[in-house]
Amino acid sequence: YVNGPPSKRIASTRWDQFAVVDLVGTAIYSVDAKRKKLQIKEQIDPRGTVTLDSKSQLTLRAPDGSTIGMRGTSSIALNSARFSNVNKKIEANLHYGEFVIRHDPSRSRRSKLQLSLGDRQTLSAGSATIRLAKDKNQIWLAIDQGHVQISVGKVSGLTLGQGQSYLSVNGATSVWRQLEAPLVETQTTGHPPKDKTLKWKSNPNAAAYRVEFSTDTTFAVTVFSKMTTGNEFQLDDDLPSGTLFWRVSPVDER
Repeated sequence: YVNGPPSKRIASTRWDQFAVVDLVGTAIYSVDAKRKKLQIKEQIDPRGTVTLDSKSQLTLRAPDGSTIGMRGTSSIALNSARFSNVNKKIEANLHYGEFVIRHDPSRSRRSKLQLSLGDRQTLSAGSATIRLAKDKNQIWLAIDQGHVQISVGKVSGLTLGQGQSYLSVNGATSVWRQLEAPLVETQTTGHPPKDKTLKWKSNPNAAAYRVEFSTDTTFAVTVFSKMTTGNEFQLDDDLPSGTLFWRVSPVDER
């Protein structure tokens, strides 16, 4: 669901339902205190909560071709949806997890996405492709196509476009330009690794680099994160013990 639109087209029996077009693992749909496991090709009303476990992934498709992709431990509440010729709108609450939302792919300009991100932050968009991730303290999103607006409370604020990303940590927000991942130059396998200095090729467009560590390759939980302006990072005793995976991202604050 990350690299392209779903290959299957499932017709809706009603004009406001979502169809399950791709499903790996287990997805639970909850509404009015009732829970059920979703099945491929099943159709659901846009007024319930969809929850996945750590090894699952799911794509929901709306009648207008919009898709909501979920992966790993994640949950989203679908509040309402309508896809008539005069009024197209999806409203949802992002609880936690990783998502890819492709909204209004036909670029009808009559469709609106309203997504509650939590912490009084709301995302509004027309035609757009958005990658999102949320945990207890952080909200991150990247715009791959189109534009979105971020509002805090009743104050409409930020407009983000293609190639930009947004980060909110405990309510403190920043906007970044997406840059290509740098080439890693350090061999860091082993217990302990032979080289305790992590190095990567510098990017002339980067204002800084974010180095992150996790206990698994999905980086669903980041156990350590630090910003640096140089192109290397020295491993120290602040890191937790055990097997860790690391990654580095160039960032350019805007």
